[in-house]
Amino acid sequence: MQTNIMMELYKFWHQKTPYYGALALLGLMSYSAMTTKVSALQLVFEFGAVQWIVIILIAVGSAFFAMEYQNHTMLLLVYKQVKRRVIYGTKLEVILLYGVLLTVIAMLFTFVLKFLTVGQHYSWLTTQIDHRAMITVLLINVLGTLIYA
Repeated sequence: MQTNIMMELYKFWHQKTPYYGALALLGLMSYSAMTTKVSALQLVFEFGAVQWIVIILIAVGSAFFAMEYQNHTMLLLVYKQVKRRVIYGTKLEVILLYGVLLTVIAMLFTFVLKFLTVGQHYSWLTTQIDHRAMITVLLINVLGTLIYA
């Protein structure tokens, strides 16, 4: 199973699609930060990354699966593997890892955008939303994004 995941990771990262997905996420978050008034809610929802990560995962994941059929390598994988469940399971695990990576990138880029847009106006430790610190709400939203993805 470990060799299957390593093989799928190798194929996944040698495509251009994952890099385009990460760049699209950063671009959409930047666009959201520039076009709207930054508020505490926008900060804890990572400048809309909660919505965009799922859409990017769908696009990148479908391109990843379609690549196997376009290059006719799915037949070879089915021939080598006994169960199709293993083939599709490892591909879904790679997409899940990519979702975790996108979520971490979005959270780090949220800190950068907060610094660039509002500076020290909002503190992550103040209780503004639902009587919780903003960083706590941000981490809850990150966890929700991972579950949703």
